[in-house]
Amino acid sequence: MSLRTFPLQLKATQATDIYNPLSKFIGQKYGPDALKASQGTLKNVQDIRNSFDFVKSASQINNDFRLCAELQEQLVLYLKYIAMIDHYFKTDFSDPRGVKIAFSWNDSFQPTKKKTINHSKYELAGVLFNLATCYYIDGNIASTSVKDEDKLKALGKLRTCLWCINELKQTLPSLLVNPQDIPSDLDITFINLLSNYVTGLCYGVLLDIAQKDTKKYGPDRLASINKVASKHFQIALDIVNATWKNSPIPENARKGLRATLLFTATYHRTQAYYQQALNHIILQQDEDRVREGHMGLATSHLRQSLNVINGFLNNKKDVELLGQQQKGELVAMAQEVKTKYEEIAFKNKNIFQDIEYPPEQLPEIPDEKMVIGAVEPKGWKDKLEDEKYFECFFLSPELKAVKQEIHQAIDAKKQEVETNLKSANTLRNKHYAEGYINYLIALDPSGTKKNELPPKLKAGIDKFHKNGGSTNYENIKEHIAQASKNCKGILEQIKEMIAKEKSDDEEMRKKYPQVWNRPYSEAINQENILNLRDLEQKYYIAIKADEEVAFKFTKAKDWMTKLSQPQDVILQMLNPTSDSEFFTQNKDKILALQQAHEQLNKLVDLELKREEIKNITEAYKKQNYIAELQQMVPMNPQDRQQAIQKLLAPLDNDFAKINTGIQESYPILDAMVKSAKAMNETRSSSNQNAIKILEDMSQAVTQINEIFDDFAQGTEFYDNLSYYLGLLQATVSDFCIAREIDRQNRAQDLESKQQQFNVQKPYFTEDKFAQGTSTFIVGNFLNKQNQQSQPNQPIQQQQQKSVMPNTTVQSNLFGQQMGIQQQQQFGNPQNMGYPGPGQQYGYQQSGVYQQQPIYQQQPNYQQQSYMPQQGFQQPTYQQQPVYQQQPNYQQQQPTQQQQQQNKGPFAGFSYAESTFVSNPTQPKK
Repeated sequence: MSLRTFPLQLKATQATDIYNPLSKFIGQKYGPDALKASQGTLKNVQDIRNSFDFVKSASQINNDFRLCAELQEQLVLYLKYIAMIDHYFKTDFSDPRGVKIAFSWNDSFQPTKKKTINHSKYELAGVLFNLATCYYIDGNIASTSVKDEDKLKALGKLRTCLWCINELKQTLPSLLVNPQDIPSDLDITFINLLSNYVTGLCYGVLLDIAQKDTKKYGPDRLASINKVASKHFQIALDIVNATWKNSPIPENARKGLRATLLFTATYHRTQAYYQQALNHIILQQDEDRVREGHMGLATSHLRQSLNVINGFLNNKKDVELLGQQQKGELVAMAQEVKTKYEEIAFKNKNIFQDIEYPPEQLPEIPDEKMVIGAVEPKGWKDKLEDEKYFECFFLSPELKAVKQEIHQAIDAKKQEVETNLKSANTLRNKHYAEGYINYLIALDPSGTKKNELPPKLKAGIDKFHKNGGSTNYENIKEHIAQASKNCKGILEQIKEMIAKEKSDDEEMRKKYPQVWNRPYSEAINQENILNLRDLEQKYYIAIKADEEVAFKFTKAKDWMTKLSQPQDVILQMLNPTSDSEFFTQNKDKILALQQAHEQLNKLVDLELKREEIKNITEAYKKQNYIAELQQMVPMNPQDRQQAIQKLLAPLDNDFAKINTGIQESYPILDAMVKSAKAMNETRSSSNQNAIKILEDMSQAVTQINEIFDDFAQGTEFYDNLSYYLGLLQATVSDFCIAREIDRQNRAQDLESKQQQFNVQKPYFTEDKFAQGTSTFIVGNFLNKQNQQSQPNQPIQQQQQKSVMPNTTVQSNLFGQQMGIQQQQQFGNPQNMGYPGPGQQYGYQQSGVYQQQPIYQQQPNYQQQSYMPQQGFQQPTYQQQPVYQQQPNYQQQQPTQQQQQQNKGPFAGFSYAESTFVSNPTQPKK
């Protein structure tokens, strides 16, 4: 069979700096040790990318296709490196604070247009497209050989091309960009067209091999293989017809592709009926089956075969698109079918007299049991030597889970020592107030109490005013409360997404207990669940701390109002008099008290010690203990906890020093209280009221400034928590969307096996696509124009109907932590969608990303009610852009000619495909 192939071209790219941005990011996030270990790998990646010149390679391949093999090898190696980088840094590319690398690729259909995107997935998509192109060219050239070994090589190359396309289909939804910003050669509609076309080519090559092996492949097998080949070519043809006006494919190439698809779809469909007729003729020769009506069935299938090929040859507009060799092959095949039909019809009428069947009653041709699946490139599973350097710092899910347990243990120890520190400061403030110690240590060394606030008290009040006073404290308190509420809402949404995905999966397991064999949700979503638990635990710890700070705020609120007044008003609360005689009598004791106060600050000063604890904690979290983690993975929980405690023994020693200082502070505080009490008893009572007010004021100022420090920590905590919750929500949403698409595909595949489609159903109806048809789909090519012309067009949801064969492909490009199998298919317009608004977050239609319900915060800490449908804008980083979902797809009424053809020569398959369309813009005449 002659075959005019579609001229797929390589995508060009521009020079891109990978080494410097990644090196800088690794050094900042993981430290100098990680940078030193990974620099060699990053240099290799940069060198390989710099070696590519796809414009030159395209020219060389056109002159000598054998150069494809060399380019394939280079691309596979680079793809493995980029897949490794994507595996370890994929969330960092989506993170506004993360990696910034501008990957730039040209459109292979429009070389002057280029698109730049900061995402490793975009680089993967460009490399996968070019790798698919290389295997496609190599496979097509090899398929023209008459040697069986070359045919087998061609089949292998085309199956690897199919692997690249399938991986590309799974990569594209993660780009999170507006569909109209995607290069046209990466449009999901075109990728689906390419997938079906290459699958059809695979079955076509298989037929070339099978026809020579008559012992293994009888007419029944040839009929089923022709059937599935015809189906894939027909679906690809439907896409070409539907996107004809808006297709980015150059006109000449588009016409050539359409001619090829018309020829191949007609050829294989005709052959399917013809081979099935030959199978019945053979069965008729079996003496045990002579009474089963096989001659009537053979006659019916031959008549259907003749109707198919004559129906096409009578369409002059379509026939004109074919080359002379293609026309000659179809005419010769039509004559062969006609001769056979006349022979068998005569025998049946005059000898056997078996029942003949009209098209709508013709038994369906059985599906082909051999499913041609994708094959990964040679050496794809071989581990990169450089990956060992990354594994020390960028951990696997199992190691991450253990490291998370270690971090939780560190946080628990940190919380314990901070609690001890707070208790010591609370006790100190209480004793200072009772013993008027703040007054005593604030006495002027001259012995004269001046008519001004003590320096320490004045500094504390100034700090309170600098922090915005009571009004700003109220605003910050409300802001933290709102941020806490927002974080709780996101936590609940993530848990709901995970629970719904699990529930949907369990429902399908109950419905199909014997055949629903995909991995369980918990098994492949473990990392996300662990991250969720960790963030949730931190959230509830913060809630408890918020309650304590709120209680302190309520107690200090009256003093905040008083201290918000000018300094002269605050002085009027006091009645300072001279304490010169008192100071002279107790000078040594007062100086000793002041020295003890400084010593106490070194041991338990809240601000200083908090900073020290924070630095110790961060230092231990950044340590590289990969060997210890690997040893802990197989341990049971009890042994693992013991190993963690042993690993953190140095941390315990550091915290023990702080706790020792806290314990040492208590005797010093007791001595200060006794000394202050003894001195106060010798003082006259004339100044006691002012002293008491001053002491209460000093205690209040200390507490108020501690509250502000708590507020600052709370604000920072919730900013970071909401930020990381947003990243986790995006990851979980990606997982749930992919699992939902996979669930729908599997469910439709299983349901399709149980359904018998009515072959007289029209091409499609107004309300939905007809089941069992290769649907008329207007893809993203047409949709791009609709987006520009109808920006406010409402979105209409449509039900997805899959018509593809029982072909499943397993993606293994990124280590597949999701373990998702995607059924190879060309779905309805919902599956054509590209990521909408950051795919946030909840269940959406298959392949269509919708806006997530998140939350907003207003500037100046103004409280806002919980708005589940609004965008949550982080105060510390720029929100990712929001993208518009594609408008609905327009359906066209089936022409009368199409309906008639579906009732006529094209009936009889187990699927009722769309009929051939001679002109995509006009009905047939």
